[in-house]
Amino acid sequence: MRKEIEEVMKDTAAVGLSAAVLGLEIGTELARKTLAEVSRTDHVTPPAPAAPEPPTEKEISIRAYQLWEQAGCPEGRDKEFYLQAEKELSEKETLSSMRTRPALNPE
Repeated sequence: MRKEIEEVMKDTAAVGLSAAVLGLEIGTELARKTLAEVSRTDHVTPPAPAAPEPPTEKEISIRAYQLWEQAGCPEGRDKEFYLQAEKELSEKETLSSMRTRPALNPE
């Protein structure tokens, strides 16, 4: 019985070792493929960042209302505040997109 157990243990060890070697080979091949993909894309110029989304009508209206309130709620200047709000939000969006732009050569 003891001899049978020793044989089973040897077989189990051999199977485990084979699986470990196979896993190492698969892992090495995967790393090789990944490295090859990174090398190919390493010198590719990244795409230009997307143009910033313009502010929505609702965002502009909310900001215009805030500006109007801050100015003391004057009458007849709604278009002025709307245009000012639109300009502020557009500039803010442009600056925000410039800050999040990825570096071209991070090295």
